[in-house]
Amino acid sequence: MQLDFDEIFVISDLHLGGEPGHQIFANQPQLLLLLDHVRQRPGKLRVGLVINGDLVDFLAEPKARYLDPEGATERLDRIRNDATFRPIFDSFAALVQTPNRFLAITLGNHDLELALPHVRLHLTQLLCGDREDAHARLPPSSTTSCASGLGSNGTKSKGRCICWGRRTSQRQVRAPEPRRLSLPRSWCGSSTRSTNGGRCPSTW
Repeated sequence: MQLDFDEIFVISDLHLGGEPGHQIFANQPQLLLLLDHVRQRPGKLRVGLVINGDLVDFLAEPKARYLDPEGATERLDRIRNDATFRPIFDSFAALVQTPNRFLAITLGNHDLELALPHVRLHLTQLLCGDREDAHARLPPSSTTSCASGLGSNGTKSKGRCICWGRRTSQRQVRAPEPRRLSLPRSWCGSSTRSTNGGRCPSTW
């Protein structure tokens, strides 16, 4: 099934996790600006945000195990409630509860527990809460079919969803031709400049 979007934004390797002093993620202001930008795009546009692996980092958590099915939801709660990461989770929640905004999450090697149904359901609850309209558009399993906007009963909907699954082939997703984005220079943190030859993203 063809997945149609007017705009698609792709980010990866957020590595949200770890206690203060042991956190990889250090770009909270820039990420919050991006999430607000995606959410506030014109309402008539179908806009997708893809997190292409390692949304969270369970391995950065204290006493981490490579795969921890029993402790994964507790670790996810700790990450979500961490002072550094809570505003980000709140912003993700605002995004998925906005009409015509779609969130696709693929697995990385630091968040494999998100492949487990009970962990996936827990994250869904954290992002959607009791919003029935958001829950109605969530996929029943780890597939990419939900991004087409199909509700749980198979009917077409205009709402939003969290799409879980493996990386999607280019033939499955139809989006506009890539174009250069002019981003605010305030997005250019020191870590961004250091990894891109001293250039702001607007000059890539």
